[in-house]
Amino acid sequence: MNRISVRQQVVNMLGNISSSLAASVATNLGLEIPQVKESFITKKSPAVSMANTTFSPNTLRIGVIIAHGFDEQKTNQILDQWKRMGLQPVIISEKLGKVRGANSTEWRVEGSFLTGSPLLYDGLYVVGGDAEGTTFNWKTKSYVVETYNHYKPIGLTHKGATIIQPLGIIGQPGVLVEEESTPFANDFTKVMTKQRFWVRG
Repeated sequence: MNRISVRQQVVNMLGNISSSLAASVATNLGLEIPQVKESFITKKSPAVSMANTTFSPNTLRIGVIIAHGFDEQKTNQILDQWKRMGLQPVIISEKLGKVRGANSTEWRVEGSFLTGSPLLYDGLYVVGGDAEGTTFNWKTKSYVVETYNHYKPIGLTHKGATIIQPLGIIGQPGVLVEEESTPFANDFTKVMTKQRFWVRG
């Protein structure tokens, strides 16, 4: 925003929340430090807390990260089960277009690392593949870190676990490694339904 008057109005509003924050912002923007009274109201309502939301898998989006050579049979089985439970898997890869599975089935990529963001998803499922490269692995780890830092669920195949192993988050709350397809799909649905794992912080 180029209009100084609008900037000043925003800084003045910040002053009602935190005078020190408003002073810092005003100084950095070359504005006047607002002379307003900081509010000390600390009332809170459980109704607006994410901890008290309706816990349902319906409409939750899972970013499914795959590379060429992924196990399409097992992945398809898990994704079908999630769809029946109301979850919405979205295929992500290094580039838009198609990704070829181990049995030569081609899947359409709905989001790429470049054009998307992990913030668009309620959780991640890292599948990987046989043709992972340095860029794929680096971008996957970047997505996982962002998702983890927002306390969201992360599911991993064994290949996926290998990719993110250096991050040291396997075994943390809400981070689940696949052992068998059906139990994993059920268990991860429960993890997705919980939505956030605040105990990480």
